[in-house]
Amino acid sequence: MNSKILICLDGSKLAEEVLPYVTGQCQAFQAEAILLKVLATRITIPPLQTMHIPSLAKYPGSAPAHVADIGKTGTLEPKAGPQLAQIEQAHADVSQYLNTIARPFREKGLKIRTLILEGEPAATIVNYANSNNISLIALTTHGEGGLRGEVMGRTAQFILKESKSPAMIIKPVSKQ
Repeated sequence: MNSKILICLDGSKLAEEVLPYVTGQCQAFQAEAILLKVLATRITIPPLQTMHIPSLAKYPGSAPAHVADIGKTGTLEPKAGPQLAQIEQAHADVSQYLNTIARPFREKGLKIRTLILEGEPAATIVNYANSNNISLIALTTHGEGGLRGEVMGRTAQFILKESKSPAMIIKPVSKQ
C-alpha cells in the first residue's frame, strides 16, 4: 500500500501538536509523510492606469510606450521588488522550519518530504490532496468556540467538506 499522509502546518506550536499522532500512523502503515506549509503570498501591483503598457495600436499617430521590469526603482512598480524579496525570504524561512520538523521523522527511519505551496491555505490543501492521491490529511484545528460556537476553524471545516481524502483533525491541548 502506497499511503501518503499530508501534514498541514502553519508554523505555530498548536499546529505541531498533530505530529505525535502522525508519527504513529506513519510507523503503523509505513506511510510517506508530507509536511506542508502554505504561504498566503500576494504581490500588490499598481492599477493598470499607472503601469507602463506597450501600445498595441497600429495607427501612425500612436505614441510608443516602454515596458518596465517589475521591481526596478525607475518604474512605477517599485514595491514589487521588495515584495518578491519578502516572498523569497519567507520560502527560505519555511524551508528551514519544515526541515527542522522533518528531522525526528528521518531519525526514526520514516519516509518524509517537505512541501511549500502558495495560495489560500484551505483551497490549496484540498487541491493538492485531491490531485495527489493523499491517503490522510492531518492537522490541528484552531476553532475557539467563540460567538458562533464553532468547534473547528474555517480551514478544517473546508477540508472536511471539500476534500476527497479522509482527515484527522486534532484539537490542540495547549493554548497559544
